[in-house]
Amino acid sequence: MNASQRALTWLASMAGLLALLVWLTRPIRPDYPRVTTLDGRQIGHILLTRGKTPVVELERMGRGWRLVSPRRENADNKVVEELLGLLAARSFRQLPVTRDLARYGLRPPTAIVRFDDTELAFGAVEPVNHKRYVLGGGRIHLIHDRYARLVLASHAADFIATGKP
Repeated sequence: MNASQRALTWLASMAGLLALLVWLTRPIRPDYPRVTTLDGRQIGHILLTRGKTPVVELERMGRGWRLVSPRRENADNKVVEELLGLLAARSFRQLPVTRDLARYGLRPPTAIVRFDDTELAFGAVEPVNHKRYVLGGGRIHLIHDRYARLVLASHAADFIATGKP
């Protein structure tokens, strides 16, 4: 084997090792199921409650949303769309519904969001991965906690359109 053949063999080996390294270190992203199969574009009514107190009630009006309770105002469609994103939230883990819902902060739930006839109940935060327990569709789901701000800390004023584009 002459020098040019050794160089080509070495180059081919290095390219193979590099390809193997890239393949082994690729991010593995499992295809997590969604919390619901609902399409947010089909939802016409949203009710957010905390405890037994309704916080906000929204209705779709044509292409936009309207706050109907606690007062009637045009809703900020971007905020409502963010809330509708909850329907497509990825469920990182699903657990069967047990009688021990209190263990997951779901008896009673901290908040409930009703999209038409579908309810999603918010519970506690899982302490290891900081995901939120959400009850919906007959399963307990673990989802990103990014929806908590809207569901657990928002007020009706947060949903009112400001008139800014």
